Amino acid sequence: MVKHKKRLQLVEVAWVDADRNPGWVNDEQVDDEEGEGQAYGLLVRKTARFVFLAHQYNHGDWLGLFRIPVGMVREIRVIETYPL
Repeated sequence: MVKHKKRLQLVEVAWVDADRNPGWVNDEQVDDEEGEGQAYGLLVRKTARFVFLAHQYNHGDWLGLFRIPVGMVREIRVIETYPL
């Protein structure tokens, strides 16, 4: 059996967040434009429901876990890969 070594990936995640307008709006002001943002971090894992990023990794522990629902993710781009 071949063992695969774990790799650490620095990624950019393009994703859309929920937003709101706290004031009055008329019909012409309601649109379906997405405000896309980017998050950068170490890819912890991808599941069917979430993409998990972290700020730091140290001997099996993650610091600063950020969880993005998959339905909001538009793209994941690998910036760099590091062997562990």
